[in-house]
Amino acid sequence: MNRILGKLGTIVLITALVLTTTSMIMTTNVARAQPVAPSFWAEPTAVNFDTNNASIGTLFNVTIWAACLNFTFTWQVQLSFNASLLQEVNYGYTAGSTSELFAGHATIPVSAVADNVGGTFLLGESLNAADYINATSNSLFWIEFNVTAAPTTGQTLTCNIDPGYGAQSSIDNTYILYTMAYASEAEEGPLSTAFSTYSFAYATAVPITINSAIYVPSTVDDSVQVTVSANVTGGVGGVENATLYYATDNATFTSVPMTLNDTTLLWDGIIPGEPAGTTVSYYITAFDTAGNSAPVYNASGENYSYTVVPEFALLMLLVLFAASAAILVISKKSKRIVPK
Repeated sequence: MNRILGKLGTIVLITALVLTTTSMIMTTNVARAQPVAPSFWAEPTAVNFDTNNASIGTLFNVTIWAACLNFTFTWQVQLSFNASLLQEVNYGYTAGSTSELFAGHATIPVSAVADNVGGTFLLGESLNAADYINATSNSLFWIEFNVTAAPTTGQTLTCNIDPGYGAQSSIDNTYILYTMAYASEAEEGPLSTAFSTYSFAYATAVPITINSAIYVPSTVDDSVQVTVSANVTGGVGGVENATLYYATDNATFTSVPMTLNDTTLLWDGIIPGEPAGTTVSYYITAFDTAGNSAPVYNASGENYSYTVVPEFALLMLLVLFAASAAILVISKKSKRIVPK
């Protein structure tokens, strides 16, 4: 009887072990069957320009981010963009030599593959040896684009800057954008991405305005140079340059480049000193970044002007003023009543 009970106990124990092992295997299989869904996205989610504040040559950055689960040891992202509108000009990991996702870990150097003809940019990063990171979200890399096409009247140029799939791995014919490690196997689920929208629209140009704050001395002396200053604003993309044009005694106009004064925020141009009796006429023309121009004249729609006076004339005026004052003082003294 004891032998029978002993055999039954052994059978129950073995059965329990088998059931327990089977349960563990099933649980493991269930866990491994869970799909991995990494997320990659671009920020800012929208990059919008118009012809009032941007033109060909405008630069802007986009940063790629990732959210991943446990046991992440490698990532690879391929951006796609419209190469007829944008060109990649620079890039870098967001933590300097590594991404912020892998910051503090040793990584294997990876060279980017940029294609400004097909409109793709591929970059990745892997941790050394058996290193990995747990669930986290952080930035991967930044990329700088150059605007290469501007919209015409009524046109809007748009495209997506899309973080897409990278190169295929040899394991299960999956993508190595994100890998969950189980012994020697890898399992991945569908990739989730969010792209950035680029838009460049034509906008009604803000006209260049050169206000009447143009300063010259009220009296210009012989051979003294004159600084002309003006407040220039507006235009597509801002003011590119301003030019002062002047002529003496109705001769041919001479151009003088104006410079922006960082303190007064006025554009300054200098007219050389001229001989006494010379009449100088002048006006200003400014250009915006799109090549639109605007000249400015005086309130009557004519050139500004001034006449150079001789220095001795001013001296004579001062002498005459002093003499008149002295005569007035003497005259008052002569009229004083002297007491007897």
